[in-house]
This record gives sequence, C-alpha cells and structure tokens, in this order.
Amino acid sequence: MGSVCVGMAAFVIVFFFLQRFEGKPRPIAWRAASSWLSLVALTAFATAVHIPRYAVVLGGAGFGLWAYRRMRAATLTLT
Repeated sequence: MGSVCVGMAAFVIVFFFLQRFEGKPRPIAWRAASSWLSLVALTAFATAVHIPRYAVVLGGAGFGLWAYRRMRAATLTLT
C-alpha cells in the first residue's frame, strides 16, 4: 500500500503540472487536481492501519468516481 500511496501522490502532482502547462490558471488546476487527494489519504491511511486490499479497492473506486465528476465539473465551469 505504501507504493500505491506514493504513486497516487505523484499522480496528483503530475496532474496539477499538466493542467498548468496546458495554460489553465492555478486555481482551476488546483481544483482539478485536489479532487484526487482523497485517494492519497485513503492509501496513506491503509498503509498506516493495514486495511484489507479489497476495502481499499472498493473505497478507491468510489472516491475515483467522485473525484472524476468533481474534476470535470471544475474544469468545465471555470474555463
């Protein structure tokens, strides 16, 4: 789980910079990237407490759907 947590953190950072390099303002890039921080928190918590993988996968899928919908709403309404 530790490597998944580091991978998710890297994904959020890279996604933020990709949004910035695309020419979007910093607040829009942050709103789009910050949606994914809940997955970083979930995997960090799972690493520290040793939550079973199936619970992390189910929780991650739920968070992923929510984050994607929030990210799309942030990028569509603010551009």
